[in-house]
Amino acid sequence: ELRRILCQENTSALIVTHDQLDALSLSDKVAVMGTKENQGYIAQFAKPEEVYKNPATVEVARLTGRCMILDGVASGVKADTTIGSIELHNEFQGKIKIVIRPESLQFKQGKGTSKIIFCACLGVHFQLTVLCNNQRFHLYSDHAVSIGSIGSLFCVKPCWAWAEGSIF
Repeated sequence: ELRRILCQENTSALIVTHDQLDALSLSDKVAVMGTKENQGYIAQFAKPEEVYKNPATVEVARLTGRCMILDGVASGVKADTTIGSIELHNEFQGKIKIVIRPESLQFKQGKGTSKIIFCACLGVHFQLTVLCNNQRFHLYSDHAVSIGSIGSLFCVKPCWAWAEGSIF
């Protein structure tokens, strides 16, 4: 409703919120505030889709939506991780931190070392929690999967990464 009124009246507004959905859905541009040594700064200023899909930092990724942070060892645009090889948006060599969004993961039942530990219907899709190598991963599925199901977890989209030791 607020977005419609602002557009109808051709009016600009500065909206300050901690709500990710409000920030991304109401804005033409989003300024994500970060902290470094107890000082606030603008970590990223861009269109909502850009901020979500191309976060400038791990902190921006965490502030703009659900994500998991995974350790990996990169060689170019590929990284070896506990869930297998993951394609990266950017090139790296050595130890990295990878940001994975739930929509980037898929679970395939059958042979594997991953186990479904939670499944809930959210209307348009199901939210799954998968345990893989003692780490929990959250993902979405268009169908229910029985708790206890075994299979493989894999990444279907390139992910963003940062060198280990970068500011988080």
